Amino acid sequence: MPATPNSQLQRKYQKEIKRQGFKIKVVEKAGIAIKRLLQRSDPCKPRQCERQDCLVYRMDGKGLCDSQSVTYEIKCTECNNIYVGETSRSAYTRGKEHEKSLSNKEERSALRRHCKEKHNNEVQRLK
Repeated sequence: MPATPNSQLQRKYQKEIKRQGFKIKVVEKAGIAIKRLLQRSDPCKPRQCERQDCLVYRMDGKGLCDSQSVTYEIKCTECNNIYVGETSRSAYTRGKEHEKSLSNKEERSALRRHCKEKHNNEVQRLK
């Protein structure tokens, strides 16, 4: 659960859980420190990864692929259709999942359905 001043919310939850007779521990999750948002530990470090298996890097994407809780878009270079997605995981991890489901021809894959419906099952270049 998110942290609150003086752990008020955590205490309320814990009290109610105990009252109901359950043995569950409620833990607060700290937010991102302001210092981490504002300060870069290595200002000369490249802003983009160079992993060869990174979908964001290979497709000349913008942003940091290791950031979590991101909104992303994948564009078909052939027809300019755009798929917009959200994930709580990193863009790198989600990109790998998209690639795997596309190569495995999984029917639940939005990218696979796009290639099937719009491009006669031919996999297109995505960006």
